[in-house]
Amino acid sequence: MGNEQTKIPMRGTPEANQKKLEEWRKKWNVQDGQMAMFSNVMKNLKMRDGKVKLKNFVKLFVKVGCDSTAAEHFFNAMDTDGSGTVDEDELLESYGVQFGGSVEQRLRQSFRIFDHNRSNSLDKGEVKRGYAELIRAKTRMAHHLTGKTTVIFTPEQIKQLEDKIDDIYAKVDTNGDGVLNIDEYLDGFKNYPELCEGFQQFT
Repeated sequence: MGNEQTKIPMRGTPEANQKKLEEWRKKWNVQDGQMAMFSNVMKNLKMRDGKVKLKNFVKLFVKVGCDSTAAEHFFNAMDTDGSGTVDEDELLESYGVQFGGSVEQRLRQSFRIFDHNRSNSLDKGEVKRGYAELIRAKTRMAHHLTGKTTVIFTPEQIKQLEDKIDDIYAKVDTNGDGVLNIDEYLDGFKNYPELCEGFQQFT
């Protein structure tokens, strides 16, 4: 696996990169299969100086089943400093949380994915779009389709989705302001795990 690590395009020297990846694997308990997945992502992102721009990020994720809007939301969630690029440290942190983070760390990351307008709160529209994007992406992946393939929901599916979201907000939006803040989001998982299980698919 050491040879696999040295092939990952990063901005440091081979020795520094090797050490960085070994520390990252240890911190997040990254397994061989996960390392191979991360290596493949890094090689295909066409990074320059340890950074990837939105265009190249979206292009890769559309190939594996995300539509361009969903890919942009993933990019924005990873771009934690709001620089307009995702650097290798942000990628390492994001994938580390995905591979071996605690439940709270993964929930906080999923909150950022849902929070499309970066308001630090989730309205029903954001959650509905987030669910829809996930369902479409999973459907495409199951059939080996790219993100350019249209997946259409039936009226019944849309109604089921809206009812589920209404149920979540009725119980989890404790201050009744129509949005979920991070505390309500985290407490909702603790108090209503069966109700909010759909969110877990983003963690």
